[in-house]
Formats: sequence, C-alpha cells, structure tokens
Amino acid sequence: MTDTDVSDVIRDVVEVERAGGIAVLRFSRPDNLNAISMALARGVAATLIELDCDDTVRGIVLTGAGDRAFCAGVDLHEARGMKVADIETWFGTACNVYKQILLTDKPVIAALNGIAAGGGFQIALVSDQRVAHQGARMGQPEINAAIPSIMGSYWMSLHLGWS
Repeated sequence: MTDTDVSDVIRDVVEVERAGGIAVLRFSRPDNLNAISMALARGVAATLIELDCDDTVRGIVLTGAGDRAFCAGVDLHEARGMKVADIETWFGTACNVYKQILLTDKPVIAALNGIAAGGGFQIALVSDQRVAHQGARMGQPEINAAIPSIMGSYWMSLHLGWS
C-alpha cells in the first residue's frame, strides 16, 4: 500500500472539520456504529498527531458520524477474522489511539452522541473532558462475552474511585 493509498483509507474513515481554533475529528463508519477497525485506529492516531502539531488548532473534539453512536468499540467482524499471529499488532494499533489522546498536548474533548461502548467508552475515558447527549449510553459490554476490559476498568477507577 502506498502513502496515497493509506491517506485515502484514512479519509474514508476519519473526517476533520475546523472552526476557528477547534478541530472536530469524526469517526466515520456510521453503518458500523463507528466501530474501531484497523483503518480507523490508524487514521485517528495519525490525525491526532497531525492536529497536535498544527499551531492553528487549540482544541480537538472527538465524535462519531451519524446519530446512533460515538463509537461502539472494536469492530468485532474484523476481529473475528483475525489470525492469532496478528492479534498483538491489532491490539497495539487499537491501543495507540488511547496513547495518542494521552500524548496530545491540546485539550481533547469526547462528544458522545450515542453509544460509547468498549473501546469507544475507553476513548472517552482517556479524553480530557467528556460531554454526552442525553440519549448517550456508555459501558463495557465486552465483559459479558468474557472479553476482559483491562484498560477500561483501570480508567473507570480513576474517574469513579474504588468505593
């Protein structure tokens, strides 16, 4: 895949809108509830780095395309087809989104416009601030399928405490 091909893939799944000093980074997979695919994870991480380096950007808002979901977490259809040998790379790519949010010097606000589940909820948790539509639903439903939410549990404890 060439750099141009990668850029095209990123543009297909990540949209950026600028207004004044604010950049709105939109996860653009509304038919899949903005689930995190490898392409989306790479696109979000790369775009966050680009926006963080842009002196005209003073803050970043993360949101989902459409009105049903902020981000439904990992794309389970993509994950289901994953080979065991590729899991570590896949997991690292998804986790790089959290890392880039945490490393971004500019304030990152998660605007929850619907479902924020699993990895999507974790994206919200690592953002500097969260705002939610009154119909937003948040959680870690993967635990019901015996998929551990190691990072989500940790980040929830930071926000909610242990009691």
